[in-house]
Amino acid sequence: MNTSEKNLQSLLTILTHETIIGPLEQTVSTITLDSRNAIPGTLFIAQAGETVDGHAFIPSAIEQGGTIIVCENIPTTIHPEVSYIKVTDTHCATGIIAAWYYDFPTQELEVLGVTGTNGKTTVATLLWQSLRILGKKTGLISTVSYWIDDKEFPSTHTTPDAITLQKNFRAMCDAGCTHVVMEVSSHAIAQKRIEGIAFRIGMFTNLTQDHLDFHKTMENYRDTKKQFFTSLPEHAVAITNADDKNGLLMVEDTKAKKVTYSIDQASDYTAHNIVLSTQGTTFTVNGDPVSSSLIGRFNLLNSLAVYAALLELQYEKEKIIDLFPALLPPSGRFEVFRGTEERVGIVDYAHTPDGLEKLLSTLQEMKKSGTAIIVVFGCGGNRDTTKRPIMGAAAAKYADYTVVTSDNPRNEVPETICDQVAEGFKNTTAKYEIIVDRKSAIIHAIEMSKPGDTIVVAGKGHEQYQIIGDKKIHFSDQEILRELFN
Repeated sequence: MNTSEKNLQSLLTILTHETIIGPLEQTVSTITLDSRNAIPGTLFIAQAGETVDGHAFIPSAIEQGGTIIVCENIPTTIHPEVSYIKVTDTHCATGIIAAWYYDFPTQELEVLGVTGTNGKTTVATLLWQSLRILGKKTGLISTVSYWIDDKEFPSTHTTPDAITLQKNFRAMCDAGCTHVVMEVSSHAIAQKRIEGIAFRIGMFTNLTQDHLDFHKTMENYRDTKKQFFTSLPEHAVAITNADDKNGLLMVEDTKAKKVTYSIDQASDYTAHNIVLSTQGTTFTVNGDPVSSSLIGRFNLLNSLAVYAALLELQYEKEKIIDLFPALLPPSGRFEVFRGTEERVGIVDYAHTPDGLEKLLSTLQEMKKSGTAIIVVFGCGGNRDTTKRPIMGAAAAKYADYTVVTSDNPRNEVPETICDQVAEGFKNTTAKYEIIVDRKSAIIHAIEMSKPGDTIVVAGKGHEQYQIIGDKKIHFSDQEILRELFN
């Protein structure tokens, strides 16, 4: 990885700035957002966060040896040996600086970005698998994990900060990667973490209620997602789900080539002759038969997105069709566990009203007569509270029995969260109960199940922990199902 010193003057040729105070003949040994990581020659970027303003740590960064400060407000105390660069937006500047420091790695990579409320992780992971099957060394940045070619690293955020992103991209280049697939979260778009990335393809899966604790309104949430596509360059491709009511809106202002996929609408890639089963899905797209091991209508849309992206990257259609049976869902996305007497357990990350509804309605479509769908789920604390009764209503509509339980309560009272979810069962005849302890809830669901029933554990998916208060405690839905089923 290239970490050689950089000349400040070369940065100033590409970084839009308002004011420079101090010497220009400076070299940059490292860049950071955290003053505690500053060493002699560090360029420190002072970002204003939701709770902490990085400008308050400028003195600390200088004391640690930092010699270049990028900020939105010049401090009152000026050190003559320190360079101060004032910019309009340090969040935007961070991506540009990071790309420069790591020698613009995404100019050496085909970058595919996937955004949407649900399906990001599945589409990104399926694309990563596909490109590797096609013989391409490929990186992955997703909610579940990061991959640099064939080496896996733990995921810290759906989309990490701009410096970490560019550092990972450079590591991918150094490992011989030619492609990278990444999830693009709405938080990352709003906080401009994707500045400085040269996207080849941008993809939209869907938009439903989530993250309103951050975006406040659905309109803000929608418009944030749209910014990603509006920023794509002319040589890029914008691939969107025409079945989603916001699908065409996403790409209306983009300069990129527009490509659509769908089940119900006329589009560039439309699925026909659809057969859904518990063993997988078959369909035709533009007359060509495709067979997938993935289950459900929502996964059919995910598969169409992958098919469209690979064709737009100019891979042979026959090779694309041949790889689909080998594709597997990521951890915690419709992950199936087989129990005794044909009982089936499913762990899924569905944590939004739309995600839970699609999951349960898919299972209802495929279930055998005389069997039941039992769902165990909760909602996270310190997050959007308005979706809780809506998720309860989705369970009431599609599940035969619901056990409302705890998710990641964080600093909220778990019983209160469960009661808010249970509001969605009012004025219905749906059967449910509240068992706050998540393990007890899963055990109860299995114990009450009958041969042939399906037990769905939703909301946490790949997560191997519960956040209770300020503590992260080991907890795995998969481990519990595996243990109890065996």
